[in-house]
Amino acid sequence: MDCVLRIFTLILQAGFLVAENKISHVQGVAGSEIFLSPHIPHGFTIRDVFWRHSNEIVASHIQGTTQTIYQSRFFERARLLNNFTLEISGLEIGDSGIFTSLLVDIRGHMKQNEFHLTVYEPVAQPAVQVFASSSEEDGKNCTVVLICTTTNGSNATYTWRADSMEQDRVISNEVTFDGGHILKVILAPTDQDTLYTCTVNNPVSQLNTSVMPWNSCKFHSGADAEVFSCKMIPYLAATLILLFIAMTFWVLLCTRTKGKSRQKEKQNVEGVLLQHTPDRPNQDAAEDGPQNV
Repeated sequence: MDCVLRIFTLILQAGFLVAENKISHVQGVAGSEIFLSPHIPHGFTIRDVFWRHSNEIVASHIQGTTQTIYQSRFFERARLLNNFTLEISGLEIGDSGIFTSLLVDIRGHMKQNEFHLTVYEPVAQPAVQVFASSSEEDGKNCTVVLICTTTNGSNATYTWRADSMEQDRVISNEVTFDGGHILKVILAPTDQDTLYTCTVNNPVSQLNTSVMPWNSCKFHSGADAEVFSCKMIPYLAATLILLFIAMTFWVLLCTRTKGKSRQKEKQNVEGVLLQHTPDRPNQDAAEDGPQNV
């Protein structure tokens, strides 16, 4: 490592930099690989090559010997190909930055190439949640809130598209929040076949998910409410009939039970009275006996 740095410093001191400095902007996908190929002018015979990431030397080719620096974060991920192209595998978000290739020819002339690399995480399949409620004004329209989310993806942007079977129809009453992440729309009965698509994209990937939000609020319309009420009438009638039968049976049972209880109480009272009533004819005969004598 120290040897390479010393050689690199000596070359910078001894040589001179060609005025042309080519800058390229490159995008990479996390987990994949990327190839950075320097521009080599015609007639430029390369003797040495140095690749840097910011101020860190990643790989070098000095007088026919190729070397990757083991202290580098790219150790075992960087490879210098025969045409001096730098290959970086297993890209990480932290690999973003400026890569510089310094080419030195046999006369000590140098040429520099800059690659501004940005690594992105690809977006995942988005999920769309639908929250619907009936309109309080006329009961026909439906206010819908659509929330689009994705679990992965750096620098992701959200866009919405409404597609209908009707051609050239303008979809109105749409409001987006949170950078397009949330969409609020008022649907009319004419929007029953409207398909809303959420597209999530970044510079390296794009995915979308579609939903038909009217399906979540169709039971809130007046027509559906009438159909629902008509379907419920037989069930309500059957319930009332069963309730009437149960109440009638309960009343009859209570009446019969009370009748038996009253009859039993009457019999008990009569028995008590018979036990406590004196034998009046015998007493009268006993009282009249002495008078006759």
